[in-house]
Amino acid sequence: MISLPGSDARRPAGSPRCSQVRGSGLARLRRAALPGPALLLGWAIIAWAQDADTLAAPLSWEGGGQTYKLVAVPAPLLEGREPAMQQALGSLRRELAALVRKPGVKPVELGEAFGHMGRHYHAHHLYGAAAGCYTNAETLEPGVFRWPYLLGYAYYQASHPHKAVAAYRRALAIQPGDAAAQLRLAAVYLELNQPAVAEPLLERPLEQDGLREAAAFLKGKAALARRDYENAVRYLEAALAEGPQATKAHYPLAMAYRGLGDVDSARRHLKLLGEGEPRVVDPLVDELGTFLTGARTHYFRAIEAVRDGHYDEAVYGFTEALAQDPDNVNARVSLARSLYLAGDREGGHEQLADALRRQPDHLLGNFLMGVLLDEQGQPGKAAEHYQVTLAQDPEHAGAHYYLATVLLGQGEFARAAEHYAAAWRLEPRLASARMLEAMALLEAGAPHTTVRARLDQAVSAYPDETMVVLPLARLLATSPDAQVRDGARALTLGEGLFEASPRLENAETLAMAYAALGRYEDAVAWQESAISATAAAGQFFQLPRLEDALSRYQDRERLPTSVALNASMLRPPPARALGPFREYPTLSAY
Repeated sequence: MISLPGSDARRPAGSPRCSQVRGSGLARLRRAALPGPALLLGWAIIAWAQDADTLAAPLSWEGGGQTYKLVAVPAPLLEGREPAMQQALGSLRRELAALVRKPGVKPVELGEAFGHMGRHYHAHHLYGAAAGCYTNAETLEPGVFRWPYLLGYAYYQASHPHKAVAAYRRALAIQPGDAAAQLRLAAVYLELNQPAVAEPLLERPLEQDGLREAAAFLKGKAALARRDYENAVRYLEAALAEGPQATKAHYPLAMAYRGLGDVDSARRHLKLLGEGEPRVVDPLVDELGTFLTGARTHYFRAIEAVRDGHYDEAVYGFTEALAQDPDNVNARVSLARSLYLAGDREGGHEQLADALRRQPDHLLGNFLMGVLLDEQGQPGKAAEHYQVTLAQDPEHAGAHYYLATVLLGQGEFARAAEHYAAAWRLEPRLASARMLEAMALLEAGAPHTTVRARLDQAVSAYPDETMVVLPLARLLATSPDAQVRDGARALTLGEGLFEASPRLENAETLAMAYAALGRYEDAVAWQESAISATAAAGQFFQLPRLEDALSRYQDRERLPTSVALNASMLRPPPARALGPFREYPTLSAY
């Protein structure tokens, strides 16, 4: 039974006695001989309030010959939540409150009921209420592992790391070798900047299927925190090899490469950075998804799955939600993205088409349909969707960029240059847009002085980006315009490129620079070296082009600019929808 403060064991603490409520609805109800529907409703409201108060205040509960001190479980605010969720959680709370007051209940029975309620709250991201339920479940069932374990996870998600540590430690005292608990605890210690404490906890998870990927990720982060860059790279590369969807690993990996002085690798991984989390196979946590109710909770579950790179789960979540909310166009676009990322490109296309039938001017839907059609080799239809996107949002950098690429392929070079310029002005990180603007201007017949000015600006903005340095070096080496040609600077830029990366295109650029300076013997030597390396690599398709350039240098001629700037790396690659489908921002996923 319960012992509450005050002489009335059933009266919630702080509530007035019935005899003190003069003229109240309750007093009138007592005087009524046959209460009508309105008065019965009043009874229901009073009963509900009493149930809620039973859980909202700390209490001593007696059962099995012991007294248990139970913490308060505040009733979470559910205003604005789906009616189905409110009804489900309200009903469960009332049932739990009734069980607390019921005589003869065993501690194990009540502990399971608190744990059940806690998992419902937890699944709906109501962490405070979940923590109170788990605490009471642990009090009533002190030897059960899952309650302190889930309590630790709830505290971690609610940004209470010290409380999470204490809960996980209690869980490990019950099951000392539990690898999932060791992994979770290590993650908290890393958040508390204690890598030396975290690392030993990761040894067992590293050996266990389903945890290895996340353990390697955390090992890498711990090594990075200790500035052990070599081990950081080793573990983070292993995490990505185990789970490529864990795109969050690219940031610490980039920092580790930077610590080793490998700037190119650091930049490459920064470009791949995303929100994907390492996978953790954790039955107790995974089970929380079964406690969700209502369309919005399916949306939450789907969004978390997308964030973690679990696209099949995201497809399930969005599909279940749309069954209850079929007119939600944003959610249908999100389902299309999830289908595509899960490998079902046809399904993604169908859902996008459905979304655009329902809302033809949908901004993100049109953009994604554009890149999907582009990837499928339908640039004309893709351009129509890019134009609809820009009609809705003239500052959509992605639509400008992809439309420019379509126009470039169609030979509309001046228009392409305009859209590339708009793309990099709106998104300054788009170094490729600045390079392609210059290439489009060149194709449109712009003076070489104009093209050089664009490339000079690009190199000033991105001094370490090969994609803008290389075309400038080649233009300086080959332009027939004496005001543009600058062999000495071309050689300086070419040497920097080759030193950073001794690749074929950089060796060719050095040969062009030597030819610009009239040092044709050096140009021949570099070109012959490039030909030998290309033949040894078996890339025989490149030999005719390289041998033609060699012949020109032997005849003491420079390459034409049109030839020098016709390299594949100075052209946009074939359209791929993967990047936009995975990374492009959306204001609302549903």
